[in-house]
Amino acid sequence: MGRPVEFVTCSAQDFAADVAKDGIPAEEAVPLAGLFTEILDGRNAFLTNDLAQALDRKPTDFSAYAARAAATGVWNAPAGVLL
Repeated sequence: MGRPVEFVTCSAQDFAADVAKDGIPAEEAVPLAGLFTEILDGRNAFLTNDLAQALDRKPTDFSAYAARAAATGVWNAPAGVLL
């Protein structure tokens, strides 16, 4: 992409407040924040071969996917433009 990308953690409350700015009602944002809290708490920190079985091939490495997607320029589109 030509620019840095990083993952930044936030609290469930901060997440709910942020998505509220995008118009997500609190009754949806709060349970969604809880779901992400459970997903990121470590209980899912193991690898399986389920995707390879579903695809019937080895999955593409994320860095290869990201490089391919970045080369299309899709992440450089002006705000509000869907490619």
